[in-house]
Amino acid sequence: MAPRTRPSKARRARQRAAAERTARRDSLLVLLSRIQRGIPLTPTEGALLRAHVEVELTDADQARAALGRQEAQHRQQLAAAHAAIREAEQDAADLGEQLRAYRAVEEQRQAEHRQALSRLLTIRSYSNVRTSLDEMYTLTPSTPEQP
Repeated sequence: MAPRTRPSKARRARQRAAAERTARRDSLLVLLSRIQRGIPLTPTEGALLRAHVEVELTDADQARAALGRQEAQHRQQLAAAHAAIREAEQDAADLGEQLRAYRAVEEQRQAEHRQALSRLLTIRSYSNVRTSLDEMYTLTPSTPEQP
């Protein structure tokens, strides 16, 4: 069996705060129930009710403030993410344009190479014809051998 690890200080503090909140709310429910049934509260119970309500109000204010900070942070993160997406899209568009330009240049180079090869083959063909013609015209008619 794996050894149990102790909860961290922060976790213990959260657990303690949750237990206190549960106890405070249970106490509030009892006090409110007594008020609803018309049972008068003692001065000590009245002070306890006030203290519990003040803590709940403070916690609610802190929670709203924390939520506001989180929402602001999320808006900033969302704006940063949108900016990063726009930048990536622009980079992709720029790369696409560069690729199209490269392909156009490459196609032009290939066309030039094909033209050069065609000229070379044409020159080679003319050279072969010329060589053949030269050979034909430099031949002397053969004379029969004399006995």
